[in-house]
Amino acid sequence: RVSYLEVPVPLDEHLLQGRSNFGLRGGPTFGLLTATSGSVPNVNNEGYVEFSDLPFREFILGYTARAYIRYRFNAAWSVGIEPAIRGQLMNSFDSGALERRVSSKGVLISLSYRLR
Repeated sequence: RVSYLEVPVPLDEHLLQGRSNFGLRGGPTFGLLTATSGSVPNVNNEGYVEFSDLPFREFILGYTARAYIRYRFNAAWSVGIEPAIRGQLMNSFDSGALERRVSSKGVLISLSYRLR
């Protein structure tokens, strides 16, 4: 387990078309290593190397991107679907033959109520 505190810096571009809202949101993320625990297979796949014996990067750059479509039922309620991707641009290990780059894909479904 490797934990990074990530701070995203997203940009958003959207288009309102009647009751629909289409948009793209994404940008870089800045990660700061907060914790490591566990082990990974060694280079020869003949055992494990503890994380405490490996040099991890203290700072890592990443990315996040999301497209969204939202439909507004009335002035307050809307529903949306948002496919998303995020990942790391750099190897989590600072040096060595092992490489670790985390990435993920998913879909968010939202139900929103606007307070006004």
